Amino acid sequence: MIAAPDYWDQSTREGIHQLRPNWVSSVRYPGSKALLSFDPWRWSWPARQVLTREGVVDRTTLIATVSGGVDRTTVGELGETIQTGDGHDPALGFVSHRQGWTPSGMHTLRGVEGRDLP
Repeated sequence: MIAAPDYWDQSTREGIHQLRPNWVSSVRYPGSKALLSFDPWRWSWPARQVLTREGVVDRTTLIATVSGGVDRTTVGELGETIQTGDGHDPALGFVSHRQGWTPSGMHTLRGVEGRDLP
């Protein structure tokens, strides 16, 4: 919800000029797009280290969608994400984070045009 869809695709990401707000009406799949997530595992540093190892993708999370629904799912069922997170641009400052691990429903491939839930 914070950048143009091209920003959330490694092949079309150019830089911070692609950061912009998005209207709710621009979300292509509102019932499948996460707006908020509750992932209790991400708040524990030791758990985060364990859960980011390859193959551990079945932790349960709650997702509130743009359409107003709530769904309980597993991280392994979430849509594809962009693994470079918010990017590497120094101008992003404190938000240039989450490299190599992506919390539930964040950094969705193609952003508002993508799907977090099947």
